[in-house]
Amino acid sequence: MNQVAVGHTRIRRATVILALVSWVLTSAQAIEMAFYPSYRTGYLLIVASVAVLGLFGCIAWARRWNYWRRALISAAAIYLAAFALRFFAVFVMPSLEHSSLFDAMRMPFRIIYSLSMHHVANGAWISFGSLLFYEWLMPFLQIIVLVGLVWPLTTGSRGDAPQAARA
Repeated sequence: MNQVAVGHTRIRRATVILALVSWVLTSAQAIEMAFYPSYRTGYLLIVASVAVLGLFGCIAWARRWNYWRRALISAAAIYLAAFALRFFAVFVMPSLEHSSLFDAMRMPFRIIYSLSMHHVANGAWISFGSLLFYEWLMPFLQIIVLVGLVWPLTTGSRGDAPQAARA
């Protein structure tokens, strides 16, 4: 086995483990949020459904089933699209009525940062960790998962090329 294949195997394994951890945490958070009526929205339903798809992709990888990569890429892409739409609809659109687009895009970051610091100042570390994961870490982790799963498929990486093509 050549060095490129070994490197891609390590990247793939690390990416799937990262995806597994992020989807398990997202599933736990979605279950916890379902108990509060104010959090029962369409977005939570989408996140819970995508978390199930992501967990299925991780199980499919562990069992060496086909299409595990498509399931994980789809889960990450759907999650990021839903997150971006929610971010724009909930935070940016209401601010556009009284401020410029630049200020409307900047305001959510300030609000979430202020809310995070409020949790830290009050000693609510679990709430702080939950907010940090929900608003910042999970989208960042899914970007890493997408890059880690798509990068070996690029033409220059030769990650999934047959042995005859590598020679």
